[in-house]
Amino acid sequence: FFMNPSPSKRTMIPRLMNLVLWLSFCAMAGTGLLLAFRLTPCPRGGRGLQALGFVRHEWGDFHTWISYGFIVLILIHLAMHW
Repeated sequence: FFMNPSPSKRTMIPRLMNLVLWLSFCAMAGTGLLLAFRLTPCPRGGRGLQALGFVRHEWGDFHTWISYGFIVLILIHLAMHW
């Protein structure tokens, strides 16, 4: 039924890395779009605007840290395929 029922570590690590990269990219894109279109800056400094209980600056911090993690993952990915 299955050609290879237990994938080796050699194939699992890149697959897992690609999955984590894809998920972090989706999170980056989602928070970026949220910041750009839903939590736009306003003359009041964005006060009162919330999404899922977080204000604009908290979403900005979340977006920044996801981006840092994405950069680290990209560097690891490039090192794996050097």
